[in-house]
Amino acid sequence: MFAVSLHDCLRCSLTVKHILLECCSLKHVRENYFTCSSLKELFENVDATTIMDFIKEVNFYHLV
Repeated sequence: MFAVSLHDCLRCSLTVKHILLECCSLKHVRENYFTCSSLKELFENVDATTIMDFIKEVNFYHLV
């Protein structure tokens, strides 16, 4: 399991968009699940289970 600390993103705005699309610290894990350039593309083309699996792997599930 990969875990990123919230402290890793303190200089960033901790938004859904940041976690799912932009965070450099999560890029290598994110690419195992999806590669999308917008939230619209992500939610239209990626199964919700896949998105949740990513959120669990990066240890942000408790924030949902």
